[in-house]
Amino acid sequence: MGFIGKRSAVFALVPLLALGTAACSSDDDKGDKADNTAQSPAAGTPSGPAASAASDAKRLTAAELKAALIESADVPGYDVRSGSPEDDGTGVETTDTAECRPLLALVAADQDHMPAQDATAAASKADNSSKLVSMISLGQFDGDRAGKYLTEARDALGKCTAPFVGTDEEGTKTTYTIEDSKKLSYGDDSLSVTFGMDGDPTTVVFVRSGSVLIQAMALDFDFEGPGTVNPTVPDDVLRAQYDKLVKAQKG
Repeated sequence: MGFIGKRSAVFALVPLLALGTAACSSDDDKGDKADNTAQSPAAGTPSGPAASAASDAKRLTAAELKAALIESADVPGYDVRSGSPEDDGTGVETTDTAECRPLLALVAADQDHMPAQDATAAASKADNSSKLVSMISLGQFDGDRAGKYLTEARDALGKCTAPFVGTDEEGTKTTYTIEDSKKLSYGDDSLSVTFGMDGDPTTVVFVRSGSVLIQAMALDFDFEGPGTVNPTVPDDVLRAQYDKLVKAQKG
């Protein structure tokens, strides 16, 4: 994976391609592509209880990180597929608005904001009663980078108050707006941010456990209907992923 991010004009493009091609595999194919590469979010410096939890968390190998992804058996009623979207090389974006850079890095990461290892999965309703797909990414960072990046992004929320423009490696420009969303009640740290990209809002949730960041977002694949404006990842799916990650980190 690399964190789910913006690779060409809209960062949702990568999950779309991941779901619609052989990049996504069934749970039976879990052993394939143990090492994934892509873009990813950032994290923050732990303090207090969070620092203790971070120090107690086991560092996972690439194979262990992939094994820590949720499977269909972990979330009854859902079909979960793991995969590794191919990197098209257009994920990095820059902006001249300095106070907004930590937030842009969460979804359009440069080399300094990419995890050392990562893994990605997509969860959808097994009975096809909904066209919503939840994209889940795990990214393990070196040292205290996971905590550091989340802290920097949270601090930026109070400063990045006006629309700003991000420019990718091909010169494509996207206008962003930022909105702070609710913080979760679990995890060493968490951050939920709504990114308005050229007027299209998408909420991305980040939950940290030790040196690993969970990144989650939902996409609506109902192309025939009106669609859901800014869908969110179901609580049971996100919590199941967090619990499985923590269990893996405890060994």
